[in-house]
Amino acid sequence: MKPTEYDSTNVTELARQGLYQMSRLAIPITPDNYRLWFNYVSRSMADLVAEVDDLLSTANPFNPVICENLYQKYFGADRESKLIRLLHDETREMLKDLFGEMLNTHRSASEYGSQLGTHVSKLEQAMTLQEVREIVGGILSDTDRMVATTRQLKVQLEEATLKTRKLEQRIEETRQEALIDGLTGLNNRKALDRKMLETFQQYQQEGTPLALILLDIDFFKQFNDQYGHPVGDKVLQLMAGLLLETVKGRDFPARYGGEEFAIILPDTGLEGALSLAEQIRSQIAQEKIIIKQTGEKLRPITVSLGVAEIRSKDSVETLIERADRALYLAKKMGRNNVKSEKDIN
Repeated sequence: MKPTEYDSTNVTELARQGLYQMSRLAIPITPDNYRLWFNYVSRSMADLVAEVDDLLSTANPFNPVICENLYQKYFGADRESKLIRLLHDETREMLKDLFGEMLNTHRSASEYGSQLGTHVSKLEQAMTLQEVREIVGGILSDTDRMVATTRQLKVQLEEATLKTRKLEQRIEETRQEALIDGLTGLNNRKALDRKMLETFQQYQQEGTPLALILLDIDFFKQFNDQYGHPVGDKVLQLMAGLLLETVKGRDFPARYGGEEFAIILPDTGLEGALSLAEQIRSQIAQEKIIIKQTGEKLRPITVSLGVAEIRSKDSVETLIERADRALYLAKKMGRNNVKSEKDIN
């Protein structure tokens, strides 16, 4: 697709429209949100425009969670690629400096050899002690310079090694950051998709059990409306903390999107997954939350959960679909309960 072209007048007007929309909808003015709404008002991305129009047609407010999910969906890959390009640039700069120093040292070594040859020729032709003394002095001087250059290369190599290790660490940190949800600290949807595929392939190769739990916070929109989005964000973070405390070993909790979470359970059958789901439901229902600033006690938080286990003819999509159907049934049956694929058959 050809990039949208803007002149200065267009950009100014689009920026004004984007900021107006953000102000009207009480959306925090951050670089990510600004980019999202600039592209919306410019109508440059048809899929983004259609999704935002659908959301605007409902009564649901645009909270930070929705904006974050939209940004990740449409621009998340750009953020990761920019970080990767930055690391590539730093690597190239480091190598350029190192190779430059090595080239200078190579030239110095060649010059040193040539100078020694000149000194030897002069020594054979020397007729006086003073001439011999001057030639030896020249040899010592050139040798000292060569030693200093070699030492400089050693220092440069040591610095390059340290930089390389730091770059390796940054690359790993960047890789991890791209797979972590910024609000909750849990694995994000991208990480979940990767892990789901990995465990599914393991099931295909080894036949090991695999179960999936989908979890949704009950009436989260009403919770946001009643207490405000900052408190809603704290609830999401609390939920993430409880999941991290509850799951063990190779279990893989992730934020699935919005107020929905997922847990991949390798080497776990349906009964084990149901037991864990009930434990999570019960623990969350018992939580008492108080707003520190006001001392106000929040209404109880409950969750609905859907559980499914892998079958021989399953794909990743069909496993997720069954868990999602079980989750829908749990909400339909009054919420704050657990349903499994057995309940939908």
